[in-house]
Amino acid sequence: MKTICILIIASASMVACKKSNNTPPPPASFSMHFTVDGVNNGTSIYNTVSTTPLISFKFTSPVESSGIGSQFTLSSGGTNVPVTAQLQNQDSVVNITPTSHLNGFVKYTLVVSQNLKSSTGGTLSNPGSIQLTTGIDSTDKFPQISDSALLTLVQQQTFKYFWDFGHPVSGMARERTSSGDLVTTGGSGFGVMSMLVAVQRNFITRAQALTRIDTIVSFLTNKASRYH
Repeated sequence: MKTICILIIASASMVACKKSNNTPPPPASFSMHFTVDGVNNGTSIYNTVSTTPLISFKFTSPVESSGIGSQFTLSSGGTNVPVTAQLQNQDSVVNITPTSHLNGFVKYTLVVSQNLKSSTGGTLSNPGSIQLTTGIDSTDKFPQISDSALLTLVQQQTFKYFWDFGHPVSGMARERTSSGDLVTTGGSGFGVMSMLVAVQRNFITRAQALTRIDTIVSFLTNKASRYH
């Protein structure tokens, strides 16, 4: 009887030990590789990329889709740049794009968080960052205008210098916008010519031009010191 009890206890111990060894293994780790605008140059440094780059990450396992956008951080000079994250290929591909055009000739860093998990809870074996340097931004910075409109704009802006920065007492053109009371006789001559064009182009009226020219002539005649 004693022998039978010992065998039963031994068998129970073996079964208990066997069950305790059935702990599930930890989730397998996974890895990634990436392309920038469809190119993988074998490094994490990319120069002269477009101002609207597409950075595509392909993972060896599907990733956890919840909050996927927060796992990627694009920044420059300590300032984060908003991005969108789009899942594809049954969540094994993530496409990252900035929400607006990046600035030209600027260095950016895209960081992939080490907290990124697979859908089964696995850890990313090669988290890191990508260095991006943008090339020229060839998008239009101002509205396109016709040649005739451009000529009008140049004439108007040139005239405005002589008109807006004319000295309040003498009416003459200042040497520079920061010249204070220092005026220039040669520049004032160009200013008078620009007023004639301004009248013809309807930037100002003939009466306005006559008043300014009269101010200049009166100042030179009655107030300016003259030297022989």
